[in-house]
Amino acid sequence: IGIAGRLIYIQGVQGSELASEARQNRLRTYTIAAPRGDIIDIDGEILATSTVRYHIAVNQQKVAGFILKNDDGAVIDTGASAASDLLAPILEMDPAELGAQMVGDSTWVYLKKGVEPTVWRQIRALGIPGIEPERVTDRLYPNGTTAGNLIGYLGTDGTPLAGVEYRFN
Repeated sequence: IGIAGRLIYIQGVQGSELASEARQNRLRTYTIAAPRGDIIDIDGEILATSTVRYHIAVNQQKVAGFILKNDDGAVIDTGASAASDLLAPILEMDPAELGAQMVGDSTWVYLKKGVEPTVWRQIRALGIPGIEPERVTDRLYPNGTTAGNLIGYLGTDGTPLAGVEYRFN
């Protein structure tokens, strides 16, 4: 009778409130920015182009549960210490410094920004819970500042600030 009463209370009285809360936990809104086009000269030489990069972040709460085992299944190390030992060579960082960044209660802390897709694939292959990517685009100007006042440039947030970049945004 107690279980049936609780079921009726949850389904009948709290049902719509719990459903609304669950919906908010499941849904996220993301702005997906369209990639910027290349800027080329009359001969087809690329003056500005975009490339994919990743910012690598850690969910400190999830990485705390990481367990590193050897081939026999014996536990070698756990948590941030184990994860940092695996990640440090790939990210070209000091393991102790990296491990310190991975300890805490935060759900999003940047470890390294602007890594190439090949680096992210190596990290993903390790299967460490809590290591998460943020996909970004990086604007490259292969000829440096050549015709920079005409080509223009982007701000740190990716908004065009001058030149062709601004005019044809």
